[in-house]
Amino acid sequence: GIKSDIQATLDRMEERLKQQNDKIAKDIEAGVEQVGQKIHECCNNTKAHLDSVKSTLREGIKSDIQATLDRMEERLKQQNDKIAKDIEAGVEQVGQKIHECCNNTKAHLDSVKSTLREGIK
Repeated sequence: GIKSDIQATLDRMEERLKQQNDKIAKDIEAGVEQVGQKIHECCNNTKAHLDSVKSTLREGIKSDIQATLDRMEERLKQQNDKIAKDIEAGVEQVGQKIHECCNNTKAHLDSVKSTLREGIK
C-alpha cells in the first residue's frame, strides 16, 4: 500500500518535472529564436546603411561621407555592444532558471528519499 502510494507520488512528480523541463526548453528555444531574429535584423540594417554609403561615395562627397561613416561605425559599435549585453543577460537568466530547476528537482528527490526511508521503517 505505502509503496504503491509512493510510486504514484514519484510518477506524478516525475511528470511535473518533465513538464517543467519541457517548458524551460521551449522558453530557451524562443529566446534563442528572438536573438537570431534581432541579429538578422541588425545585419539587414547594416547592409542597407552600407549600400546607402556606397551610393553616396559614388557621388563623390568624400569628407562628409567619412564623418558619416565614423558616426555610423560608432553607432553600430554601440548597437552591437548593447545586443551583446542583452544576449549575455538572456543567457545568464536561462542559466539561473536551469540552476533553479535543478535545485527544485534535487529538493523534491531528497524529500522523496526521506519519505521512502520513513515509509520503509
